[in-house]
Amino acid sequence: MVLHHIAAIALYFCMIFGNAMTIGCYIAYLHDIADIFVAVVKTFGSMNNSYGSYAFIAFTVVLIVWAWTRLFVLPYCIYLIFTGTYDPIVDIFYKLNGVFLCVMLSLHIYWYSLFMQILWLKLTKGKSEDLTN
Repeated sequence: MVLHHIAAIALYFCMIFGNAMTIGCYIAYLHDIADIFVAVVKTFGSMNNSYGSYAFIAFTVVLIVWAWTRLFVLPYCIYLIFTGTYDPIVDIFYKLNGVFLCVMLSLHIYWYSLFMQILWLKLTKGKSEDLTN
């Protein structure tokens, strides 16, 4: 999470000083879409067991939205950043945005693999908690 926060702060810095508000707002919007459903999963998950099926449905929605926004749309945005032509003065800020977005993308891929492990545990063992104890 520390790496995620460092990359996010660097992205906002480059967005503001490179006058790339459009890119920054678009990326923040992409990230916020899945966070809505993550909050729903957390809410149902913290309730008693009678809401477990609702949490599983919301988790499935998270997997779909996360994959679309963070694993498909975000790489396309990164591609557009690296292939675009900008004013030479602000070009460094755009390229730094691309670098930090690559860091974020690698974290999103890692977290999505963890989500898939949770889904696999739920489908095979019937529980999504840590089963090592």
